[in-house]
Amino acid sequence: MTPLCHVHWLYGPRVPVLLLGVSLLVTAGSSFAAQEFNASFLRAGSDKSALEAVEKGDSLLPGTYPFSLYLNGEQVDRADITFVRDGAGNVQPCLSAKRLRGYGVRVGEVQGDQAECFALASQLSDSRITYDAGTQRIDMSVAQVHLDQLPRGGVPIQLWDEGITAALLDYNVTATRNQYSDQKNQDYYYLSLNSGFNVGAWRYRNRSVVTRYTGNGTHWQTLGNSLERDLPQWRSRLQFGDTYTNSDVFDSFRFRGAQLSSDDDQLPYSMQMYAPVIRGNASSNARVEIKQNGFTIYSANVAPGPFEINDITPSSLSGDLLVRVIEADGSVHSFTQAYSAVPNMLRKGIWRYQLTGGEYRNGGYLDDYHPAFIQMTVGRGLSNDTTPFGGLLVAEHYRAANVGVGKGLGLAGAMSLDLTVASTTIANGEDNTGGSLRFLYSKSLNGWGTEFRLIGHRYSTSHFYDFADAAAERAQWRNGRYQYDYDDNHDINFVGVPDWTEQRRRSLESSQFYNKRSQLQLAVTQNLWNNDQIYANWTSQNYWHQGRSQRSWQVGYNGHASSLSYGLYFQYSSGRFTDSERIIGANLSIPIGTASRTPMYMNSYASHSNINGNAVQTGVSGSALSDNRLSYSAQAGHNAGGGNNASVNADYQGSAGDINGGYSYGNHYRQASLGAAGSVVAHSGGITLGQPLQSTTVLVDALGAEGIRIENQQGIEVGRSGYALVGGSAPYRRDHVALKSEDIGANLDVPNTTLDVVPTRGAVVRASFDTRSGRSVLVDGHLPDGSPIPLGANVFGADGRSQGIVGPNGQAFITGVSDGQALTVRWGEDARQQCDLQLSLAAQPASATAGYDRATALCQPKERVVNE
Repeated sequence: MTPLCHVHWLYGPRVPVLLLGVSLLVTAGSSFAAQEFNASFLRAGSDKSALEAVEKGDSLLPGTYPFSLYLNGEQVDRADITFVRDGAGNVQPCLSAKRLRGYGVRVGEVQGDQAECFALASQLSDSRITYDAGTQRIDMSVAQVHLDQLPRGGVPIQLWDEGITAALLDYNVTATRNQYSDQKNQDYYYLSLNSGFNVGAWRYRNRSVVTRYTGNGTHWQTLGNSLERDLPQWRSRLQFGDTYTNSDVFDSFRFRGAQLSSDDDQLPYSMQMYAPVIRGNASSNARVEIKQNGFTIYSANVAPGPFEINDITPSSLSGDLLVRVIEADGSVHSFTQAYSAVPNMLRKGIWRYQLTGGEYRNGGYLDDYHPAFIQMTVGRGLSNDTTPFGGLLVAEHYRAANVGVGKGLGLAGAMSLDLTVASTTIANGEDNTGGSLRFLYSKSLNGWGTEFRLIGHRYSTSHFYDFADAAAERAQWRNGRYQYDYDDNHDINFVGVPDWTEQRRRSLESSQFYNKRSQLQLAVTQNLWNNDQIYANWTSQNYWHQGRSQRSWQVGYNGHASSLSYGLYFQYSSGRFTDSERIIGANLSIPIGTASRTPMYMNSYASHSNINGNAVQTGVSGSALSDNRLSYSAQAGHNAGGGNNASVNADYQGSAGDINGGYSYGNHYRQASLGAAGSVVAHSGGITLGQPLQSTTVLVDALGAEGIRIENQQGIEVGRSGYALVGGSAPYRRDHVALKSEDIGANLDVPNTTLDVVPTRGAVVRASFDTRSGRSVLVDGHLPDGSPIPLGANVFGADGRSQGIVGPNGQAFITGVSDGQALTVRWGEDARQQCDLQLSLAAQPASATAGYDRATALCQPKERVVNE
């Protein structure tokens, strides 16, 4: 290594390779602590402490620094870590046994498990610890035998980030103008607002809508207010205001009040969906692979003997599991584990609960009856593929209780059965008590390529009312009769209709209340050759005291031929108060042009309806510009009701928001629209504009990185303020945020272009990149007596960040330097082993070929050394 570095140095000044070599040696951390090298060929200063630091691999001095900690490649913590000198004089991170135990390391099995500075490498076999001061990262490598078995996909709670204090506003605004034959123009304006603020773990949100119609004035409607926060120690969430109950036991409904519930999203992803425990036996150090529907969903190494796997993540709720045990000698033995599940089944040991109290709010046309209620539901996964569950609901004029069980049936699939008994006092004063039985079933026939995705059936007696029916019965009671409001979707002719912005609302009255009788849901999929597929879906709802039912079903075929895809379908639907409709249709999609980053497709569609007649549509769609931030489409067609029609639409995704527009016309109308959507976040660094947030948000903080794009984010780049907003992050999961390396210019240094954040739900998490704007400079530094700065000394900026390391002859390659910047150079712990370096670059011409500047600077000691 020494001769190689010397040869490269002779060929300068193209690249200061020797400085890079010294830098790599120093920042390699304690992994090279015991290495020795011959430094006699280097002409360094008289101070030996910096050379000793280089020999030992010390890249920082004892003290406390912020570091990220990784265990076997997975981040487990971000914390202030104290570094101390060990018995050999090397600087090492001090990690207590308690801290290591929190990461799942079994330190309690060895002597010294109470130590404040646990000797990981010497106490646990096949384990080591290294650190990189440049990236502020500690890596711990620990053999599997010394680790607790943790579920895959879990992120330690200590990494969850509640985010910063911020005020947020999401908006979506559209303006539409319609021109009809022989009528005045009609304008429609719509503004949707989702605003709020975050303080600590608390999230407040307000949802409102503003609408304006021609001749109908401006209307403001508040849709809801909510205040909520995480309770991670309980794996739960606390909510106040307007929200919904879950549908695990009782049907979901909207309410205003308070709710405490378990949060499945806070579980590791491998524990969220029910899956069986896989047990087997390995004859050697083997690899276990598990496949479902032809895809590998799990792979892990196991030791000889019996093994048990309880953290697989199925790709669907049904599909038998093929388990392959691949031994060390290459031999393979396999077996099949039957697997099917229904949504309310839980893994062993997992609780799911919800406690809710407040007022019922249905948000419909007849939202004038708000009964107070309390609801409790609970479920628990047991060891034998069984999940018992149940609940209680007590409200004004209503009481209900539920008990049920979900059960895996092995080769026969999975099912759940539950019974709800309810007592209702209806509007005329009568007491009604009835029951409702619900049955769910799931089964996959892998060998035939058939999957019953979900079969559900519910039957209720004539005197049974669910809570929504009980509330609607009183809300619809009008002087001894029941009023039913509904939308007649088949009686709307937008051409020339003044109230074109609304559905046609109708009402009827009846002497009977139509409470639910039975409900059936069925979904079947048959896979064919070439990934083609036949599917069928059925949904029906019958009501007591009403002859007509509400039904819809669809059968279809999706196929592929070369690069094109096509589909055929038949759909039937009928409402409780409206005529039935039958639609037969076909669609075709063909990629056109050559393969590129901006694909274009031709899409065609044709259908026939017994109500609306024939319709055909064809057009092209695609995307353009960098990151495909501009999407567009143009279509033309014909339908029986409106004749010929055509439309063009475009949508541009910018860093500060989205803009969309469109124009369409037909025989009797013209329509133009313009819209915008985006977000505004106010934080301690100012106000930042962005695309729609979608709940959980990352605030990218990269000062000086203006114009640099964000990886895998269409249209998002760092603004002039140094900030960017990235919405739609997954809560409680590692979200990778990265700057595009190819956008980083010569005057900006970003040591780490990728950061991991773990936001909680609704958080605004700051991802702060270490950006160093300025010039790269090769400095010839010397002390007042003319001697060079000692080899291996660290160069720090005013913010305490390391900006370079001194090489031979007092030379240091420093990045992110501005004119007049004050730097501190340290080669030891004593004050006499530090000096201040003042750079003056104004008179130093930049090198056009080297890509960096050169400067000579005096380093003034902080404390003068008196020669005795």
